[in-house]
This record gives sequence, structure tokens and C-alpha cells, in this order.
Amino acid sequence: MNMARQNILRKTDSSDGYSPHWLMTRGDVARVFGLSKRWLEVAACRGEGPPIVRISSRMVRYRFRDVEEWIASQVDHGSGGEVSK
Repeated sequence: MNMARQNILRKTDSSDGYSPHWLMTRGDVARVFGLSKRWLEVAACRGEGPPIVRISSRMVRYRFRDVEEWIASQVDHGSGGEVSK
């Protein structure tokens, strides 16, 4: 596990140090999962990318579990380059 992910997971207050419901900022997602903040912004505007939690008209967050599940759903199982949704 990379250092950024370890530091972020320590911020949680669950007994195992990890909460799948933890709300991450775009910066957190960028550091932990290697996605750029700009790509996350564009994807959210297009209705693509990991699901967002809209806190207000100018603030969004990402649940750790949702980002992991979204990444897992993007695996190409030999479909000739097409990503299934």
C-alpha cells in the first residue's frame, strides 16, 4: 500500500482504520488512486467516473468504497478495448 493511501486511511475513526463510507476530496482521490483532480472534475460534469456525493452546488466528495468499486468495474476483460458500463 502506498504512503498516501496509508496516511489517508489513518484519518478514519473505525476500529480497523478503514471506513468504506469515508468522504474523500478530489485531492484525496488523486493521491490515493492516481487520478488527476482535473480529470475527476471533467468526469463529474459529464456524468462519468466514480459516483460523487454532492454536498453543495460547489462541493463534491467521493466515498472510498465507491471509487474502489468504480475502478474495479473499469477492468477490460479482453473486450477489444471497449469498456463495459
